[in-house]
Amino acid sequence: MARDRLAIAVDTPGFGASDPPAKAPTINDYALAMLDLLDALEFDTIDILGDHTGAKIAVELALICPDRVRRVVLNGAPVYSDAELAALQRQDRDVETIAPDGAHILARWRWAMAQRAPSTPLDAVLLEVAESLQAGANVWHGHYAAFSYQHRERLPKVRQPVLVLRAHDDLWEPTGRAKSLIRNGRMIDLPDWGREMLLIRSAQVAPILRDFLGPV
Repeated sequence: MARDRLAIAVDTPGFGASDPPAKAPTINDYALAMLDLLDALEFDTIDILGDHTGAKIAVELALICPDRVRRVVLNGAPVYSDAELAALQRQDRDVETIAPDGAHILARWRWAMAQRAPSTPLDAVLLEVAESLQAGANVWHGHYAAFSYQHRERLPKVRQPVLVLRAHDDLWEPTGRAKSLIRNGRMIDLPDWGREMLLIRSAQVAPILRDFLGPV
């Protein structure tokens, strides 16, 4: 992707090597942090790719500054029922509670393995788990924000061209429900690709992105 454009992967505040926020952020807070980044780097317009929780950040950024976000790619855009959302919130806090004996680490590994596609190598799962553990006690922040922000309410308001990538992961079914919410764009079903596709299938994903994004 960087062959003819500047490609940047951003740490969400509190994750990766970034400083933790003072309180649990909302998706709007995360989007405003991305807007600060655009200002700091002096970017007038961008194309944005959001992965799972990042997809909601991408939608919100596109709504906050429509004149600066040109095209939007979402890897997963789940639309949940109220019952599904409540179950996910309970499950998520169970996984993300820190246990003195380290049981939370095994719980997170088991959760990641339950989402693993047969073609996904174990080292890719290990990398995902290791990255999530870097957030420490704040690891629940991302999902807390995501579960409080609904694509069914926000995605139909996006007027920029949108491409939704639908991998066969834990978001397969709920992402399928988003197809009718896309006002200007389309969804690509990828039934043979799993959760870590952006990591292990980057060479296959890139042509899809380049075709949608077009020239710089």
